[in-house]
Amino acid sequence: MLTTTGRAWTNDRLEAAATVLSRISADAYTRRSIELSLRQALEVESVEIGRPDLGFVDPRVWGIEEVAFAVYERLAAMRASDSPGVSGVERRLSSIEKALIEHLEEARAEFVAGLDSKARQIATTNKRFNLRIYNYLAHATYRRYRQQFAAAFPSLLPISVMAERGSPGAELCSIIDSGAPLVKTLARRWDLRPGVFRHLVGKPYDQVGVLWSRDVKGLALALNALHPQDLPGDDSDDWRQLNHMVVVGQRIFNRPIWKSAAGLEWLRECVSRARRGTRRAHAVWLPSWSEVTNIVRFRDALMTSLRRELANAQPDNASASGVSIDDAVDSLILKLARLGLADIALRFEDALGRNRADIQAAKAASGEAMLPLIPDEFLSSDGARLVRPLTTSVQLRHQGLELRNCLASCYASHYVREGSAGKVFIVGVFSPGSGKALSTAEIAVVPQYQKPTDKFVVKQHSAKADRRPSPLCKRALRELLRYCETEGIRKHLEESWEEIRNRRRAEQHKNDLQERMAVPRALKEVLGDQAYTDAVDRMRS
Repeated sequence: MLTTTGRAWTNDRLEAAATVLSRISADAYTRRSIELSLRQALEVESVEIGRPDLGFVDPRVWGIEEVAFAVYERLAAMRASDSPGVSGVERRLSSIEKALIEHLEEARAEFVAGLDSKARQIATTNKRFNLRIYNYLAHATYRRYRQQFAAAFPSLLPISVMAERGSPGAELCSIIDSGAPLVKTLARRWDLRPGVFRHLVGKPYDQVGVLWSRDVKGLALALNALHPQDLPGDDSDDWRQLNHMVVVGQRIFNRPIWKSAAGLEWLRECVSRARRGTRRAHAVWLPSWSEVTNIVRFRDALMTSLRRELANAQPDNASASGVSIDDAVDSLILKLARLGLADIALRFEDALGRNRADIQAAKAASGEAMLPLIPDEFLSSDGARLVRPLTTSVQLRHQGLELRNCLASCYASHYVREGSAGKVFIVGVFSPGSGKALSTAEIAVVPQYQKPTDKFVVKQHSAKADRRPSPLCKRALRELLRYCETEGIRKHLEESWEEIRNRRRAEQHKNDLQERMAVPRALKEVLGDQAYTDAVDRMRS
């Protein structure tokens, strides 16, 4: 049913709407796209498609009360001298409503009588009439073949109706419309056992599943991969189980399962074990949803590692080998499925974690030093205090133990990590004579607004047990900050910062190489050197 706002339905608009609607079975239209086509053809701002109810005239849908009142108003204007009472108005409105419903009922009955009864019956599900299916089945030229097909293969009817140009569904439609033997023709074209399509005879759409609503060839290839005795029958649970396996397989093999020979073999084994194997054997072969994520990560890591191996061996031809890499990984995944993909994926996660932990430990060991704020010791002008840079974890912890502060714990390592960038510094203030630690200060380099040079600020300065430092220690620190503003110290820091940047770049390159090696090492640990090497060799051959 069509409704518009602000424009009347003229004969020209009705004919234009009929022309548009008669074409909607030719392509996979959506409701929104049909409404857009109607707005353009009718030259109106608003058109809405409602669900048609062909069984009776619903006054609410047609707005009978509003229309009746509008008719009454028009008639009343023509009879200005006529002034009926309230009861008279109600009687006239009721009479107009009854006449409108009678006219609409006659038009509805005439319209329904002109429909193709068989096409209408097939296109009506749960009292809902599907116009797209009806138009497909009622086509004047292909009506006979299409209705025969719909009666035999109800599960494939939506695929044929919604088929897009160039798709397997469109190929199915062309065979149907040609009148050629459907089962034999598809079996020959798609290399299928004839029994595959015959097995779908009489299967309803909601039983086969929405998974196949746009992929008839995928459904056919998936069923063709199964042993004949394992094909799902009339039990809806069998179809749900098969569809679940297909979805899991698509995640594991990273593509539609019917596009992978190994994927189809995996599906065949899954179904076979579900029908005849033990529950434990089936669980090893078919992972649970919670285990699929780990398996996908394992597959992605394997794919990435093999691509790098191939790129290193054939740098000029690496981009042309994607299909062979997919096939190599699929074959390896199929072999590993016999051992339990979920268990192997967990072992890979553990191995990768150990390899990455080793890398992190090496990186931490290589960065166990902060940049010194000053290249040497600094003696205050009164000779009462000596300021010394603290740059290693050992020095920081020793200072923390003497002064009983946080540097005695894990904060020493924290400051080393922060200070390796050369923007945070730790200095100790000592007695020149005895060398006794008196206080500790954290100094940071911060940028100055609209100034080319940075500024040195004291973030914290504390004595033993986090008490306030003495005036002599404070004075020594103020003198140190002025000393840091001198050209010599500035040059020392600039050169050090440049060295840090160069070192960071080199370390990043080294870390990237180490990270790239972590995945192959973990894969070899889980799969074995020979299996990994065989996969690489298979791609290269």
